[in-house]
Amino acid sequence: MAAVLTCRGDVVQDPSLAKLLFNDMRSAWLWLPLRLWLGYQWLDAVSHKFTPAWLETGEALRGFWKNAVTIPAQGRPPISFDWYRAFL
Repeated sequence: MAAVLTCRGDVVQDPSLAKLLFNDMRSAWLWLPLRLWLGYQWLDAVSHKFTPAWLETGEALRGFWKNAVTIPAQGRPPISFDWYRAFL
């Protein structure tokens, strides 16, 4: 992060807290728990996709697509473009 020169010629500096959090190597230890947690959440979400319902029978995927293209009796449909609903 650096200083930014505006159209009027003013120099805008980054806040000192932003410099500390994003540019200082010592703050990497503050980001480590967040990055580990986010990585765990991502791997956990991926692991649910490899269950037998998704891979073997296809029932879960068929149910997802069926609910995506149905038009409810009242309210707004999830897919508002008819051509896209027909495509799916």
